[in-house]
Order: sequence, then structure tokens, then C-alpha cells
Amino acid sequence: MNRPLSETLAEHAAEVDKMLTMLEDILPESKVVGEAPHRDTWIVRFLVGQKFNAEAAAEKFRKMLKMRVKNKVDDIRSKFENGMKPSEIPGFKEHFECCKATFHLQSGDAKDGSPINIQQVARWDYDAYDKLPEEAEDQFQLWHYEYQFFLLDQLSLKTGMLHGFLKVIDLIDSAWEHRERMSHMHAAQITRGERVGAAGAAISLPECYPENTSKIRVLNAPMIATALWWIAKTFLPARTQEKIQIVGAAGVAEEMLTLVHPHVLPKEYGGEFEGKFLM
Repeated sequence: MNRPLSETLAEHAAEVDKMLTMLEDILPESKVVGEAPHRDTWIVRFLVGQKFNAEAAAEKFRKMLKMRVKNKVDDIRSKFENGMKPSEIPGFKEHFECCKATFHLQSGDAKDGSPINIQQVARWDYDAYDKLPEEAEDQFQLWHYEYQFFLLDQLSLKTGMLHGFLKVIDLIDSAWEHRERMSHMHAAQITRGERVGAAGAAISLPECYPENTSKIRVLNAPMIATALWWIAKTFLPARTQEKIQIVGAAGVAEEMLTLVHPHVLPKEYGGEFEGKFLM
């Protein structure tokens, strides 16, 4: 992640060629991910996500393409390319009234150019979220993911690098109930995949948009969460472990200022930005 795309394409040329051959019948169905200038970026993301196993990456990519066709996602992308704002996404207001988070931190990006997403899970209204109509939330999440990748694709075109979001999960004032409810929300991605995926090709939205984070920082973590992390990380792939850091309250400012310039970082995390940053 955040590595020159040309280097990855050259190093794994055989896997890229194999994957393109396996997908040649379906790539023309999406101009966004099946043609230049974004095709190679998406191919690499799927290869990285599948540890450069071309067969596994091609299978996921095919399901993703079918999902895009079924839901006319290329049409969604064209709206963003024509200037549609995130606040105009269907379901935007309803979702963020329940889930206090940033869509894309308005004050700026991380030092390495990565867009920043901040979630304050203790401020989420989980009961209200559970009452959102399934169809409306499915639509919002689909548009949400596509907008994130619209940003990442534009960034990759500009820099020639494979970028991901800096994702910040703030646990301040959170209780076990919040973490359990958040886990339930993530589990719902599986059933959502069955609804938005094409017939016989169910795939979760995170699987359709792989490698969308370059770093994950879990802030204000209680001591027990840190202890559990040291146990859980032994079961995670090394690449995933490298992305995640658990940070206690005393270390939040120091850690965040290594990643984000002071004028961009919200004041409550040790920065200088005092404007509204949560939706």
C-alpha cells in the first residue's frame, strides 16, 4: 500500500497477465474497472487482497463485476465524476444521524496523502441504526464504498501510487455493548452481500472494494482491549497486523501527529483544527 503501482505491476506481471486472461470475457462490462485508466489499479488491489493468487483474485473480481452490472455502479461513478457531493448520496443524512463519523475528513489528508476517516463508536445510536430500512442502507453503503474508491482512484491517477484510507476508530467512552453492536453491524455486511450481489455470485461490499485502508488506528483503547489485541493478532495475517495499531489515551496525540499535520488534525486528537469534522 502507498507503493508505486508500476513497481507492483512489473514485479507481478505474470499474475496480472493471468488474471486479465481469465477475465477477458467480462472486463468490457464495466468501463470504470475494466478499462484504462483505472483497470490496472483495481487488478492490483484484488491481487494484493488475495496474496497474489491470480485464480482467487479473478474469482472475486468476476463477482465484483457482476455486482457492478446488477446495481449499475458505473452510473453511480459517473455522478461523482460530474461533481456530485457526498451529502447528496441517498441515505446520507439518515445514516450519519445514527453513526457519528467523518466521510472524508474535510480539513485535509494524512501526511502521505491518504484520505482520513474517523469513527467515534460511542456516539453511535445503534438502536436507530437497526431501524433503518434495509434497502435504503444497502443503497447508502454501495454509494459510500464507490465514493471512497472514486477518491482513491483519483489519488492513484495523480500520484502513480496505490493508496488507502487512514481509518481511525475512536473508542473513547465506549463500553463492551458498543463494541458488540459494532461487530454486529460489520457482520451485516455478509447478508448485504447476498442482497446486492448478482444471482449465484454473492459477495460482500468490502470484498468488492479490497485494500481500501492503508493504516488503522484504534484510539483511546482500554487496557483490556490492548491485551486482547495481543492475543488476537497472532491469528491475523502479517499484512493485516502491520496496518493496525492500538493506542491508549496517553499516546493518541503523539501517534496521530506522526501521521497527520497539526492544521489538519482535529484538536481533540492533539491537532489544531477546531472546525466541525463529524457528520
